[in-house]
Amino acid sequence: MGQMVNTKFGLVSRTEARCLGELERQLKDRRWQRKKPQRPHKPRITVW
Repeated sequence: MGQMVNTKFGLVSRTEARCLGELERQLKDRRWQRKKPQRPHKPRITVW
């Protein structure tokens, strides 16, 4: 077993901590991408 690292996810091994860190980075990247203005795909309702 490798060296244990205490993260906010609890006590995990070095490799696990690295995986979790990369996972978190990917999630953050996705969050940033979502922040970019996107055209809403809602159908336009015309009121007569």
